[in-house]
Amino acid sequence: MERLPHRLTALLICYLLAAPHVMAQRTSASLSGRTIDSESREPLSKATLQLYRINQNDTTFVGGTYSNERGAFSFSSVGQGSYVLKASYLGYKTLERAVNITAAGGRLLGDIVMTVDAVVLQEAVVKFIAAARTRAARM
Repeated sequence: MERLPHRLTALLICYLLAAPHVMAQRTSASLSGRTIDSESREPLSKATLQLYRINQNDTTFVGGTYSNERGAFSFSSVGQGSYVLKASYLGYKTLERAVNITAAGGRLLGDIVMTVDAVVLQEAVVKFIAAARTRAARM
């Protein structure tokens, strides 16, 4: 019977050491979504996604990823709080979306619809002026 208090003490110590890790798991979430073209509704693979945490005084970079060939992306182990998701893709307008994480688990952002950033360039004229050759220079 004297061993029982020692076992309870050891169990209590293990519980106290593990409790912060268990609580941390409960407060983290995953974010996932898909990047698509606004007109064709086709997935955009290799879109760049950046996640920033909004603090009282500044914004902190949390992580970045690329979308896969189906346009899907995900961030794991995201803590509770306010975030900004920034999506960019060559030839498309950069998009920013506010995201709030209030509970643990998965958060599906759905489709991130990106629009083409059409830039009209002005006409470029290239002129070439050849140097005049004299007959004496050829000889």
